[in-house]
Amino acid sequence: MRLTSTKIVRGIMIPAVTLAIALVVGESLRSPFGHTDRLDTTEHVIMGHPFEVPKAYLILREQWVPSEMGPGNSILMNGLLPNIDPYSEQTAQFWEGVDHYLKFVDFSLKGIIYGTGLWEDYFQAEFLSRCSPGPLDFLNCEDPLSIDFKSHEILVKIKEEKKIGLVCSRSGAHINEFCEGFFPLIDNIKLSIRFGKKHLARAEAIIARVYELVCRFYQPGRRAVTYNHCETGVYHGKTGT
Repeated sequence: MRLTSTKIVRGIMIPAVTLAIALVVGESLRSPFGHTDRLDTTEHVIMGHPFEVPKAYLILREQWVPSEMGPGNSILMNGLLPNIDPYSEQTAQFWEGVDHYLKFVDFSLKGIIYGTGLWEDYFQAEFLSRCSPGPLDFLNCEDPLSIDFKSHEILVKIKEEKKIGLVCSRSGAHINEFCEGFFPLIDNIKLSIRFGKKHLARAEAIIARVYELVCRFYQPGRRAVTYNHCETGVYHGKTGT
């Protein structure tokens, strides 16, 4: 049978259209979360502050391309304990399974308009008056007004200028028990860090290592700042201290 040019074109177009539909459907079904082992960096400008982040640390596929972010937007990252290493082919198997917070630290940089990112209320005298000695030199503080009071506990530690406030899962309340804290970095940026409650004894070392990483990603000088903890070292210090 002789094929006309119209039939040939249709024969090409139909598979092409089918392929296009399949790609669109496949893309819509694909999770926005993913990992790559590429260590080349992507620039994200959040609240005017530029960060060059290696792609292997980024959690969202869409953040593998450059972006500019305002208040409320976050750069989402994670790494493998104990050194908070990025995703790689050699460690890919560790990213599987349900015990996420036994193996990983999740951290993010979020744009804010006001404040420093700290849970300021946790360090006020009235709040601290309701605290009692807790584990590992932390104070265990009551916050009955919190909607998470029954499933979470608040642990606070103050060491000179350094203030650490963590909201942690109560034992048995979650499959993945975790602690999470918010910390200041530079103007209009807050740093959040979440790790397994099992690693509470290493909390300060984990926080220091995350600061070390995000301060390495930060590209100073594009806009003036009134505070910069990457320079002062008040919160991050040296890893392991």
